[in-house]
Amino acid sequence: MSKRFLSDRDFVKEYEKATNIPSLFTDDKKTLFCFFIFSGCISYFTTVAIPLSFTMSLIYIVAIASDNGDIQQYKAAKKRKKNFLAEIGMSMREATRRYNFILKEAIYVQSLQMVCKLNPHTRSGQEEMIINWYKFKDSSLVEYLLNNEYKETDFNIYAGHFGVNDVSERKCFANLLFKLAILEDGIHNDEWNTIMTILPKLNFNDNYIDFVFKKRYGPLRTESEYSGNNESISTGEKNVNLLKPYYDLLGLEVGASDEEIKKAYHNLALQHHPDMKKNAGRTKECEEMMAKINEAVEKIRN
Repeated sequence: MSKRFLSDRDFVKEYEKATNIPSLFTDDKKTLFCFFIFSGCISYFTTVAIPLSFTMSLIYIVAIASDNGDIQQYKAAKKRKKNFLAEIGMSMREATRRYNFILKEAIYVQSLQMVCKLNPHTRSGQEEMIINWYKFKDSSLVEYLLNNEYKETDFNIYAGHFGVNDVSERKCFANLLFKLAILEDGIHNDEWNTIMTILPKLNFNDNYIDFVFKKRYGPLRTESEYSGNNESISTGEKNVNLLKPYYDLLGLEVGASDEEIKKAYHNLALQHHPDMKKNAGRTKECEEMMAKINEAVEKIRN
């Protein structure tokens, strides 16, 4: 019998159908069974309870016999499960392993590949970052990951390596995706848009994405300004004396255009953002500097 291959989506559907086996023991049957055992134990020690034991045994047998339809459904479900495993050529343990991989790990493998393939000229930096993140001793898995498109048949290679569990770990993984995108000159639109499609799949809601990820990584976007709108902002009416220190911090002349502000902001973010690889040893200093830069931009634009 030739092995049947199913796509991830079809596999999940077929697995759940095949493993949905009804229970033969309903609560009522369990109660009767307990009485049956209890009465049997009593009758072992005294002949007085023999009629009770006989009665309970008869009730239990009748209850089981009356549910012949349930028994047939149970047998059919067991047979369906056996046939499913035979068709895909897997043991139950292997099938469960693939099922769990699809639900819990495949998204992380796919996400890493989707982001990294947009910036292939930084491949060595990507490999180093992923190896350090997952603490891999052998780089061959990462090399395979980045050099081969994700295939549903490769789950045995990746399973057990890339899963992420709680919220804090998922947040750290999302940060890793952004860091992979900013290895060189910031986050381009294709990288930004790709990560934005991934975040909801990692179970982050819109508010969390806006106030955590967009706020932190928006300054590193190359083609779009941090504020998210493209309207030109006039500063002609603002108090020049109050705004001058903020222009100085950005390295601009008072009255600079919005495009100049955006460019200066992006360049400073590339220098001082705490998630840039080159700033790994001065995280606190960079966070303080970025806070000042953000304040300067907000003061000028408001």
